[in-house]
Formats: sequence, C-alpha cells, structure tokens
Amino acid sequence: DLSYVLTDIKPHAEGETAWATFEYEISGKTDKGPFSGRGLGTAVLRKGAGGWRIVHWHSSAKPRKR
Repeated sequence: DLSYVLTDIKPHAEGETAWATFEYEISGKTDKGPFSGRGLGTAVLRKGAGGWRIVHWHSSAKPRKR
C-alpha cells in the first residue's frame, strides 16, 4: 500500500537531455505501521531510440522527528 504523488513539476529540456525538479508526498503502510513524508526531488532524462528514459533520480526529505 503506497502512494507517491509529484507536484510543482518544473521541466526543462535541451537537446537530448531533460530534467525536472519537483515536490513529492509519500505515504503507505509497512509491517511497522503507517508512514508519510514529503520532500524535493530532481529527475534527469535522456532521449534515445526507445524514447525518453530516466537516467538519474534523486529525492530528499528533512529527517523525521523521533
């Protein structure tokens, strides 16, 4: 049970390379119970014979309070 929603996507492209920054919200359930979080991310894509493919994905969030 997982939800991963991207918002505020800001795409850019130059030739065969594209990148986007975004905000995300994630939530779901594990054996240890429910979890949720939000953060920022960047995706880098490259255009090839088969179309656009993600070549790098990075996301980060502030540490959770314990």
